[in-house]
Amino acid sequence: EDQIVAHAAVERVRRYSVIKEEWLDRSALRAIQPNLGDSIIGGIWTAECGSANPARTLHAFRLNLRCAAVSIQEGHLIETIKRVGGVWECRSLGGHFQAPVVVNCAGGWGAEIAALVGDNLALTRQALMMSVTARSSNRLSTVVGHVGRRLSLKQSSNGRLVSIPIG
Repeated sequence: EDQIVAHAAVERVRRYSVIKEEWLDRSALRAIQPNLGDSIIGGIWTAECGSANPARTLHAFRLNLRCAAVSIQEGHLIETIKRVGGVWECRSLGGHFQAPVVVNCAGGWGAEIAALVGDNLALTRQALMMSVTARSSNRLSTVVGHVGRRLSLKQSSNGRLVSIPIG
């Protein structure tokens, strides 16, 4: 049953994405990732994808935006957003901001921000539990996902294994 789910996921990605994923059997997967257990029946593989450290990625985005003279407004409860001429006017309890382009980076609260301009986003907030182990020797060279338990596992550069439920 898990294989059917995995094969369907591969087909969805092939249909709607530019990412090239393929199904690999046990021996092909273990050739790539030898530390996988004997219970592995197969899996989805893409050579193009990896993982990113969210804190480092955010820091890099922030630096690039600042270098481009982009204004980043954080920590404001936005009350209204209106288009006036060629600019957007955002009003919050802390003041107001104007810009020709506004990017909604409100995460789980993005639906509320989108609603201020008449957009309807179907978003839900989830509190996912992440598990992190003590440092260990390198065991994983790639992100591993468990289809039946909707879980991903990766090893950070400092040797810690990080397990995250897949929403």
